[in-house]
Amino acid sequence: MGKRKSLQKLKIVQSSQNTTLEGLQAQLQTLMRQKNYRQALDKLKHISQAYPDAKLEISEANIWTLRGQQEYGQGNYRQAETSIRKALDLGLKGETHYWLSKCFLALEDTQAALDILQSAYERKVLPKDYAGCYLKLLFLNGQADVVKAFVAQPSNRFYAPQLHWARGMLALASKDYEGAIAHFQKMGRPATPGDSSQAWIVYAQQQQGKWEQASTNLGMGRYSPFGRLGSSLPKHPAMQRLSIVQALGQKLSLQKAGIAVEQPGLQRSLTIILEFLNLIEQNNIHDAAHLLLKIERPCREYPEVDALFRSVMVLAGEQALREQQPNCTERFWESIVYQPPFDAQLILKLRQVYSQTGETVQRQRLLSHLLDGVKKEAQKKPEEWPETRLKPTLAKIYCWVTDVWMLKGQRQQAFKALQEAEKLCPDSPEVVGRQGLKAQIQGNQAQAIPLLTKALEGGSDSYDVYQGLLGALERQGDLNAQKEIRRRFGQPFGDLNVDTEVSISPWIEALSTQDYWVFEELVSDQGKKDPALNACHIFIKAAEGEPNSGNRVGLNQAQAIKQWDKLLADLSPQEQIPVFQAIFLSLQLFAKRQKGIAALQTKYQQQLFALISQCPEAKETHLVLLVVKGLSPERLSLALQPYLDQSAQPATALAQLQLKARFFVQTETLRPFIEESLRREPQHPQLLLAKATTYPYESANYKKFHEAGFELARRLQDPQALQAFREEEFFQSTQIAQDVFPDFLDFAESGQIDMMEIVRKMARKMFGNEVPPEMLERLLPELMNRFQEEMSGIGFGDDGDDDDDFFEIDPFGSALPFGRPRSKQKSSRPKRGF
Repeated sequence: MGKRKSLQKLKIVQSSQNTTLEGLQAQLQTLMRQKNYRQALDKLKHISQAYPDAKLEISEANIWTLRGQQEYGQGNYRQAETSIRKALDLGLKGETHYWLSKCFLALEDTQAALDILQSAYERKVLPKDYAGCYLKLLFLNGQADVVKAFVAQPSNRFYAPQLHWARGMLALASKDYEGAIAHFQKMGRPATPGDSSQAWIVYAQQQQGKWEQASTNLGMGRYSPFGRLGSSLPKHPAMQRLSIVQALGQKLSLQKAGIAVEQPGLQRSLTIILEFLNLIEQNNIHDAAHLLLKIERPCREYPEVDALFRSVMVLAGEQALREQQPNCTERFWESIVYQPPFDAQLILKLRQVYSQTGETVQRQRLLSHLLDGVKKEAQKKPEEWPETRLKPTLAKIYCWVTDVWMLKGQRQQAFKALQEAEKLCPDSPEVVGRQGLKAQIQGNQAQAIPLLTKALEGGSDSYDVYQGLLGALERQGDLNAQKEIRRRFGQPFGDLNVDTEVSISPWIEALSTQDYWVFEELVSDQGKKDPALNACHIFIKAAEGEPNSGNRVGLNQAQAIKQWDKLLADLSPQEQIPVFQAIFLSLQLFAKRQKGIAALQTKYQQQLFALISQCPEAKETHLVLLVVKGLSPERLSLALQPYLDQSAQPATALAQLQLKARFFVQTETLRPFIEESLRREPQHPQLLLAKATTYPYESANYKKFHEAGFELARRLQDPQALQAFREEEFFQSTQIAQDVFPDFLDFAESGQIDMMEIVRKMARKMFGNEVPPEMLERLLPELMNRFQEEMSGIGFGDDGDDDDDFFEIDPFGSALPFGRPRSKQKSSRPKRGF
């Protein structure tokens, strides 16, 4: 988990290092290459505000167009329409009209699609490449007479293949099949991008009934629909559709299927049913259900299809969930959930899917249906619904309704729904939990915490209640209580391994990177409630200029001192300790060695030392800073030895000093003291780990003492020592990520990434020279698999664009300028109500 978190943060950091015009433009180019168009628009706005006179190669309209195309490829057609329309409003013409029309067609608004291209054509801004789309939309909207007029008086507004296609379609409408085929054969190339001129020839041959000729052009030969899904199926979507039509045109295939085609107009339904049965045979219920949704219900010709409909949709929804396509599950279950009989279990399952996909409107409708259904069931079967069952059930549903109203930002409606729940069952854990959440959002934490705790103790299964309680305890700064709540109640909510997590303060994590740019980004990414983090933020705000080759920046000392002293003045001595440490380390690690810096460090170091009389724990922090500063062993011994003599466990105290210092510096300063302590306590796991960290990570000595200490800690089951090893693993994974991450930056620049090489580098970092190169190469495939599993949540993905599907035909009678969009899965996180 630490490795993934570090990679994500580092990836954000490295892309924002330059604020010059050239640097901002480079960042913009990187965002464009990454297809991160939303951030690209923000970056373009930022550049335009900072450099209003700059001439940029990338325009806002271009970005909106690309964003719209991306959204279209993801199946977000309405959002794509909005984005592309913005590009059109900004003056981008031609291709923009085409994409806007494409969105309308995907939304099944063929008239709006035609209006867009017709307007562009009439204003002479439609490129000739898309003029064929205009002709196809005219046919699709029943305006063949307009096409006929264009053909009668050809102009240079159309390419020859487009006019040949139009003449072929007009010939087909007149049942002049030979004439249509002749025109289609003259096309030479497609009338629209992504189309297939060969497909129109086959289509005309099939309409004429020349199945053998069509079969030859399809490359099929003798054909059977039950063996057709092999490698011989054509690749082009239109040719695939025509292959299905071809199967229906061969009597043998239909006889095998046991279906007689006597009535006209049933060809499309027959094709779908054949494919549906074939998919059922393959146990592909998911795709079979999509086909079944295309058949109009009730299916008068085949009532058996209606009898199967409900069971198929239930099974298909479950399969889609297993395949991580919850949007398909929604579509399947929505088609049956509101139809009788009332199925409470299906409603509850669909509610969970809506929670996953973030659907609020549909979830609200579903809960209303559930309320009505439960009430009606209770009226029909009162013996099964006594008040002891009915009231808690209805109260829980009203609590879910409350959550949805909160998601929609309508608190008054939410509180009204909660009142209904309170009337029914005021002592219900779910009701008590929502009362706690209500108190929390009204700012009454003292009332919220006991209510939320009582709800969880009573068995509330609300994730909002659980997270609300953790958040309230965090705001109070009671991390121990928060940890206890996680131990008691976290398991049902997937919150596991509380005691084995690495918890490092954000300011320590930021400083431990020892890289100014990373430090700056991590500090800026956090809130400023933590005084030590605020001290780091003050350093960043007072920094002057760019970091030098030593990773150091100039500092406006007067500004920093004023703000640091103001920060310290408002803190108790106990709260000042980490602030002094953060100030000292910021100066030590990132400040240029200019006049006054050393004195400034000494000033705050002395103030920290003065706290020891009030807060003895300040002594440890003071010694850590001396180690980081690089004090000689002789001078360090004068302060260290009295501290160890007073410690109840001197060896553990010494190990902790080294392990805390190593977060900020690689040093051998404490090695002599650690070796001396090991002679007295050779079986001390933390001391062995501390000694390991005095050596470079790649060295044999590091691995030797690290392994010895870990085996000892594991055998002794020493929780404190095991936690120290976890923190060391977290630190090292962060350092490895920083070392390897430039490869990801190269990917951002070039668009190419060699994941195997990255894994190879990480393996070399981890194993050093202990593993021979030839053995490492043999291990790489397995390491690569593990790495990909680790990285699966970070999201190096494909945006799903498929240009081959943009233009297809409907071989069952209509000419389509665009392909029918395929179902795409949306990726959205569950939204919480409170």
